[in-house]
Amino acid sequence: MSWLNDFRYVEASSMFDCPEGEHDMCIREVKEVTNKNGVPMLIVSCAVKDSNGELNKLFLTAGEYFDKNLSRLMDCFGIPLSMCGNTNSWVKKVGRAKFDHYKYNGQTKKTEQVPELQCHLLPKKGFKQEQVPAEVQTVASAFGGTVTAQSAAPEGFTEDIPF
Repeated sequence: MSWLNDFRYVEASSMFDCPEGEHDMCIREVKEVTNKNGVPMLIVSCAVKDSNGELNKLFLTAGEYFDKNLSRLMDCFGIPLSMCGNTNSWVKKVGRAKFDHYKYNGQTKKTEQVPELQCHLLPKKGFKQEQVPAEVQTVASAFGGTVTAQSAAPEGFTEDIPF
């Protein structure tokens, strides 16, 4: 029992943390909410392999960068355009992200070091976004962008999270 004498209590943290580097992520929940200013947004909660167990939350707010940010998320998790309007079908999708303490100019050049851990979504290898006819993309969403037809979960969809 001598090893117990070396025990040092570590206080629990409610903030997400993980080592810097690339990590697998799995979408656990997607919420459509309105922020305190009345602007619609999506909160995508992800489990991250090798993290402290807290969920990493991605916030996608309606506005100038919404289409770009949602496109990046869909490419990261391999979500086809036909599933854009069906956020329940995103749950358990697996992607990969790079975590570090830097902001980037585009995707490659570090511009500044910051204290908060940053999540940079990486495109899924081998995933190519499907082409959707223009008439399907014309449905306006509450976010000021476009949505496409909903579809059922893809074949082979499983309930198990791979980590």
